[in-house]
Amino acid sequence: MTEEMPREFVRGDSIRLVVTHACQERCDFCHNEGNTDYSPGNIDTDKSVAFALQAREAFGIPIVHLTGGEPTLSPETPELIRKLKAENFTVQMTTNGDWNPELLGKLADAGLDSLVFSLHAVTAEDFYKVQGMGQMKRNIEWCRTMMDRKFSNIREAKGRMNIKINTVLINAEVTGRVLDFAIDEGIPIRLMRNLNLVSQSESAIQQILQERDLVPIKEQVALSDSSGASTLYGFADKSRGEVSVKVKRFGDIYLESICGGCALRDTDNCRERFYGIRLEQDPKTRSMQARLCIDRDDAVVPVENFFTSAHADALAFNYARQ
Repeated sequence: MTEEMPREFVRGDSIRLVVTHACQERCDFCHNEGNTDYSPGNIDTDKSVAFALQAREAFGIPIVHLTGGEPTLSPETPELIRKLKAENFTVQMTTNGDWNPELLGKLADAGLDSLVFSLHAVTAEDFYKVQGMGQMKRNIEWCRTMMDRKFSNIREAKGRMNIKINTVLINAEVTGRVLDFAIDEGIPIRLMRNLNLVSQSESAIQQILQERDLVPIKEQVALSDSSGASTLYGFADKSRGEVSVKVKRFGDIYLESICGGCALRDTDNCRERFYGIRLEQDPKTRSMQARLCIDRDDAVVPVENFFTSAHADALAFNYARQ
């Protein structure tokens, strides 16, 4: 009889705070948290902290995850972290790692708890291909400088705070090299499917894992929102030591106020199910809004109306699940 894989239930526990939609990279698989506008406008930090406090009170969400775009492009990011830490939030941030090395000290001093490096290539040639696919071609020397800066910042951050790597499937060769880098450096990594090429991504990810003799060891089942759904992998030969390798899965979590009756539901065109709350600035009006789906433009609510909307009731139901 085959032994059943252990399961762990993971409650959604963060809101995603889109600091800016601006980014110096143009990876063609990036959904930019649901926006196509890369304008450099920044969020209102006071309104953002106030929203996070209300979300914690209403839904029990203790973590704020800074994202973008590229959040380090906003000069207000360290101060935003300080304000959130003053209210006893855990603060995480996803970054492409392309920033002045002096910034790390400012982020650490502000109280940032952890960094997620969005790393999709480990050679200049691979990075050039990733950006070329995104119609933002640079010469190879620029790519080499970029990669050197990313590696320097990753290794420096590793000694200052908790870090991990997220990588989106490019192909078995390119993404395999990213996985090998993470394993060699002892950095936890999560493999993520290209949301525009789901079935192709799944096949390539399985190839990458099999070639490295990595086997599933635990299933993480999402509660409240779909962000926690993953499969954990380890070496089949346990004498090779422990690694932290995850594959992001679709959690079967929906938010009825948005997902009820939606034509995308239960299809691959629904790219994230309900992934949680995203707080952002509308690139056109510069007003603050909460986004509840990356696939529907109507799934946004002005912050002033959010906690009295039908969505708040639906969220309270989801986040009450245990």
